[in-house]
Amino acid sequence: IVFHSINTTDVPEGTNLYHTATRVESKITQKMADRSLTSLSVQGTITANEFVCDSDRRLKQRITSLSPSEALGAVLQLEPKSYRFKGNPKKRYGLVSQEVKGVIPDVVKVGSVTEGVNYLELIPFLIGSIQKLETEVRELRLLCGVSCKT
Repeated sequence: IVFHSINTTDVPEGTNLYHTATRVESKITQKMADRSLTSLSVQGTITANEFVCDSDRRLKQRITSLSPSEALGAVLQLEPKSYRFKGNPKKRYGLVSQEVKGVIPDVVKVGSVTEGVNYLELIPFLIGSIQKLETEVRELRLLCGVSCKT
């Protein structure tokens, strides 16, 4: 709950149950800057111009390639669905986390009550699948005598 017109300056930070918009924004900004904001849960729509994921090689270890064949094999096991959340008539599209967990368990986030899918983590599998399919198309063109044009 964000209160816009309550004076909380004399209330110790650790015991303050009232948050002004400025105080909340300041705290979030501070936690983002020092990277101590480790998760954010929102019900509803998040609108943004971009989402940027840390991807710098210097932040990573044990980097291994995901083979295009392995990527395609995983993608072919995923079953896209259309669905509606309970209590909401809006039609949506996606995957069921319990099904994804059996194929690519590392992209499933298991919470205390529900599960979710990190769709951004699926992108490398989609890229690998496209690469594998492109290789197969080129090979088929060569077999059929059709020149490969990019």
